[in-house]
Amino acid sequence: MLEICLPQKFYPETKYTFEILLEEFLDLSCSFRMDAGLKDFEIRGPGLKTIIIKNQFFIRYEESEGYIRKEAIPGAIMSWSDPEWSLKNLPVIYGEGILEDTREAYVLHADLIASTYFMLSRWEEVVDDQKDEHDRSTASLSLAFRYQFLDRPVVNEYADLLWLLLLKAGYVGKRKHHMYTPVVTHDVDQPYQWPDWYTSLKHLGGDLLKRRDLRMFSDNLGSLVRTRFFNQPDPFDQHQYMLDLAERYGLKVYFNFLISRSSKYDEALSSQDHRLVSLIRSVEDAGHSIGFHPGYNRYLEPEPFNQELAELQNLVRQKIKSGRQHFMRFRVPFTWRLWDQAGFEWESSLAYSGQPGFRCGTCYTFTVYDCLERKKLRLREKPLLLMDATLVFYQKKPVDSGLTRLKDQCKKHGGEWVTLWHNNLVHHPLLNGFEELIYT
Repeated sequence: MLEICLPQKFYPETKYTFEILLEEFLDLSCSFRMDAGLKDFEIRGPGLKTIIIKNQFFIRYEESEGYIRKEAIPGAIMSWSDPEWSLKNLPVIYGEGILEDTREAYVLHADLIASTYFMLSRWEEVVDDQKDEHDRSTASLSLAFRYQFLDRPVVNEYADLLWLLLLKAGYVGKRKHHMYTPVVTHDVDQPYQWPDWYTSLKHLGGDLLKRRDLRMFSDNLGSLVRTRFFNQPDPFDQHQYMLDLAERYGLKVYFNFLISRSSKYDEALSSQDHRLVSLIRSVEDAGHSIGFHPGYNRYLEPEPFNQELAELQNLVRQKIKSGRQHFMRFRVPFTWRLWDQAGFEWESSLAYSGQPGFRCGTCYTFTVYDCLERKKLRLREKPLLLMDATLVFYQKKPVDSGLTRLKDQCKKHGGEWVTLWHNNLVHHPLLNGFEELIYT
């Protein structure tokens, strides 16, 4: 068993980070000891040369004042390359890329603990006061995007480096072997384009009055007529197609259902609508999971969040264990608290709407940490890596090789390739090749 010796200052934060890296990601047995006289982090064990990780971040701050402030985000980071350790331009958020081999210990000057904690806890977003129009943090303001490592699962790389260092120090155990897994999710925001006359006329009016797009109005009017009068399938009703795909690829998939109608961004079917119940049954009968998709405004307040969850649970035979925020509206750590207090196993909102990549720095599911209440929650985060709407509405570009490279990073670390495909975008022309990209 490894003994992890930690300073007294910020013990909950550093203990949590070691638990994720060594216990959850590497599956190593650890015991923890707080040492008031210690400044740096030490890993010890029988027959093991001591590993010292320099405490480059938390040592600067007092617990009474905390570290969550804009000036604590580094103004620059370094890249570390070292062929001996298989490192190629590894982003080091705190500290520097130096590894000393002394008689007594290996001394790592790259503070992988603060760097990992920075990515997983998302405390960076707590001090972000430049949200978008939907109150979301944006990729362009993140440290990972500004220093061009949003496309790298750096926390996985940190875990790999610690493993190599443990082997070098004489560790003789084995690490966890992660298996690459495609995780396909579907957010059912709007099951039908033309669910009723009120909604249909509202959308047609929007084409004319708001969007002022006669071609769109004409195309949509034709679609409405074909659907309502000539019994053609509704364009958004692609649910059976998605179930057939899941069967073809042999995957269990996740359908997150929205039932809220509390804002203009919520266009769900009423929970009283027999079509919604029928759709849920078809998913359950096919052996897939039903997830929760709270309404647009349900990301900060427990009561309406819980009310919508209870309403959906009444329609579902299985226990709802997972889900994602609608529009990926998320406020760290408050939204995590909602999912945690409701007893969910995991949620999957942590992606940037406008940019694919590793917002949390990892392609592994991990237990989350409340950086304001300073405690580890029961909830786990399954980071979303790619969303169809990112390509269609934000980047407005087709599937390209950059997305394949993102997937390859996930494969390299045996991670979970978590993707999102909406029923209304299944046959969008920009998504040619999306099926193969996300299901394999």
